[in-house]
Amino acid sequence: MSTAPLSPVEERGRIHAHLMTFGFLVCLPLGVLIARYFRTFTRRWWFGHTLVQFLVSGPIIIAGWVLGHQTTSETLTGHYDDPHKRIGLALLILYLVQLIVGLTIHYFKTPSLFGGQRPPQNYFHAIFGLVIIALASYQVHLGMFHEWAFTFGNTHPVHPGCKHFWLGCTTTFFGLYGIGLVLLRRQYQQEAVARNKMLNGDANGSGTALKA
Repeated sequence: MSTAPLSPVEERGRIHAHLMTFGFLVCLPLGVLIARYFRTFTRRWWFGHTLVQFLVSGPIIIAGWVLGHQTTSETLTGHYDDPHKRIGLALLILYLVQLIVGLTIHYFKTPSLFGGQRPPQNYFHAIFGLVIIALASYQVHLGMFHEWAFTFGNTHPVHPGCKHFWLGCTTTFFGLYGIGLVLLRRQYQQEAVARNKMLNGDANGSGTALKA
């Protein structure tokens, strides 16, 4: 282990790793948990969910991705030539797609299209979000345990605390999300009432949980 300071390109790679880890494993999970826990208690849950997923997470993720791209250019290792780089691009695309899906679900209600049943896109949005976070967790693990050493020669190994942080974020999120599933029954009941009101032409039938 070298005692010399990080080189400029290593420092850029480190910042890239920190931003992407914070964006995908702290901010996005926080936004998901806001929706999971608060949607059945307040109509304002969507504001907090959107604020975190778009206005907070978005700039962090994009900045981290740009730094990663710049780091790859400086190290001359080639773009998208290994799993970590390809998954990084895929995650950025999936994140943007998820934003579009979420906004579409929120602003374009079609209760009559599915006979008053919960639209399939709502299930897709929830499952897709979990898939993104799971893939991001794998990506961070891959970056710490393989990409850093492969790119920089492991002169400055990843600090063990970073690995503990990754594990803590992953287990905490999925644990809390699993616990929050106890609210599903309450959520579905509220959504059913809201959809029925919308089908009957009640302008006030937006409900607490319908705005998914």
